[in-house]
Parts: sequence; structure tokens; C-alpha cells
Amino acid sequence: MTQKVIKFIIQLISFYLILILVQGDYWHANPLIYKDLSKLSGVQRNNINRDRRKKQSIINELNYKYFVIWEYDIRNNNESFKKFQEDIKCLVQK
Repeated sequence: MTQKVIKFIIQLISFYLILILVQGDYWHANPLIYKDLSKLSGVQRNNINRDRRKKQSIINELNYKYFVIWEYDIRNNNESFKKFQEDIKCLVQK
């Protein structure tokens, strides 16, 4: 992505008060893939806890709308990614 595109996306996100987090399947332990939490690495567990705290902070303190996109969803262009795209379109068109 060019710097111009990145700046535009940041402005868009700031204007509409949304935060989009793209989570890697391994590092953030996608629950569709990592169902047994007892088998997670220490790094994965730390990331999950940090992600929970971050989410609560964003929602409570910043009042942003919060979206999580998983690597799996993007790679497979599945229904949850399509729904996310529609949610963003609806939000921006208001």
C-alpha cells in the first residue's frame, strides 16, 4: 500500500470512529483453529489476554466500533469477511 492509501484509511477510521484489527491465526490463536486452549503457547496466551484488555479499553475509553478480522477469513474470503465488508459499507454510508 502506498503512504497515500494508508493515510486515507487512517482518516476514514478516525472519522467514523472504527478500529479494525487484523489478527494472525497463529499469533492470536484463531478460535476456529485453536479450540483446545490448553495447547496454546505462552506467547499465544499472552496475546489473547492483551487483545482482551485492548478491546475493552477501545470500547470503554474511546467509544470506537471494533472489528476483528482473522487471517483465515481474509485468505478464504469466507462469509464472516464478506459480512465485515458489508458492515463497513453500511457504517460509511450513514
